[in-house]
Amino acid sequence: MMGKLKNIIEEQIEIVRRNGVPVIVNKQGTIEILNYSFNYLDDDFINTEENYIDMLEYYKENNINYEEILKLEKDEYAKITEGVVETFKKFDEDINTRQAIWVSPWCISMIHFIVRNNILHCFVKLRSSDVVKLLISDMRLILELVRKLQEKLNIKNVFVNVNIDSAHIIVIEDITKI
Repeated sequence: MMGKLKNIIEEQIEIVRRNGVPVIVNKQGTIEILNYSFNYLDDDFINTEENYIDMLEYYKENNINYEEILKLEKDEYAKITEGVVETFKKFDEDINTRQAIWVSPWCISMIHFIVRNNILHCFVKLRSSDVVKLLISDMRLILELVRKLQEKLNIKNVFVNVNIDSAHIIVIEDITKI
């Protein structure tokens, strides 16, 4: 049975393939959608262990070397997690805060949390994402952070909005080899 995260990522890949504009960037053949958004609204979706299994299955099925991505998770994702968890303290002062924001120059460039009407809203801005190779890993991290804040605030309902400035698929790794 296909997991929810894997299924949603595969849907996003198909949307980019179907609707993206073929472009050439840095001598790479890519398909790209600019300013692409999608939402999650599923209270039972945020299961970190299930999402991790989804991610590994997805990489194996698509013949993607995930050792490099797991190293990225260990290094950069640890820094992201530390910074984002620090923003959770804003909710200790005021549950209605608008200031629980984490910002960086990395691909995951902003995560903003807001609680309204007992719903945890998470707005994510990705500067860029290779939707085939990295989006599933990025989403797993984001959902893990949402789950941590859900537990801290004891909130069941979530809404996650993801906006990607450049959602792309690299079709030809190096067009000079054609």
